[in-house]
Amino acid sequence: GVAIISRSKVIQFKAWAKITEAYEKKTTVIGKLRQKIRGGYVVSILGVFAFCPNSQLSTRPLREPEIASMMKKDLEFTIISIRKQKGNIVVSHRETVFKKNEILIKEEISKIKEGMILKNCTCRGLTSWGVFFSYGHLQLMVHVNELSHSRVVNPSELITIGDTADVQVLKIEGQRVSGTIKGMTPDPFLGISTKFKVGQIIENCRVSSLQIYGAFVEIAPNITGLIHVSQVDHLNKNPVVSKILAVSQLISVKILELSEDERKISLSYKDTFPSPWIAFNEQY
Repeated sequence: GVAIISRSKVIQFKAWAKITEAYEKKTTVIGKLRQKIRGGYVVSILGVFAFCPNSQLSTRPLREPEIASMMKKDLEFTIISIRKQKGNIVVSHRETVFKKNEILIKEEISKIKEGMILKNCTCRGLTSWGVFFSYGHLQLMVHVNELSHSRVVNPSELITIGDTADVQVLKIEGQRVSGTIKGMTPDPFLGISTKFKVGQIIENCRVSSLQIYGAFVEIAPNITGLIHVSQVDHLNKNPVVSKILAVSQLISVKILELSEDERKISLSYKDTFPSPWIAFNEQY
């Protein structure tokens, strides 16, 4: 005649009711990360255990110290799926953060305009074709061609992750924002024809990069010209450029062609010293 009762089942019953309601109404619930397991994390929500996959923990890759600090905090989760018969609940913290960020991004985008300069943007990612900066909750993309007036082979030459820089807004397309860094400084090619002349020899020019077809040389700050492979050596019309020149080497160059409109400067390395054919002709 003794009734067997359960407190835990009442807690679970009420928890499942609230979780189901949050799932149907697409609202969030508060939970805590309990432990790391294969493929994700165990999350305690109102006394019921749920599963959060690794891919659903954050909108960006997290380091171990960041994950450890999250273990101690109450986090908001969105219910992705429920299987009550099997007792399975899958949740996402990433979805919650994404929705909040989306609201904040819309607010921040409404405050900026094309042409505006955003101060102290932080470099968050580097690719071969550009740099990603963060400004508040916004993400800005600066194409490699917008980093500098001079030719840039790889963005890592100019900036590293964690560096800050001012970025001018070029275009706003929905939540996509593209920017420029070189646009905030005067174009060094303007009036270049008054500074340099065809046939002029310039000393102490720095070799900025080497290619199969030639070498790019900086003849002045942010002004780069090309030494074609045929203008590297008197004796060989198609030499291996890297065997004659090196990056950061200081050399003298002669200007062969100069076009301000096309932003093009053709240079010669071999014409800055006498051809051995002259000595050969004089001797034989």
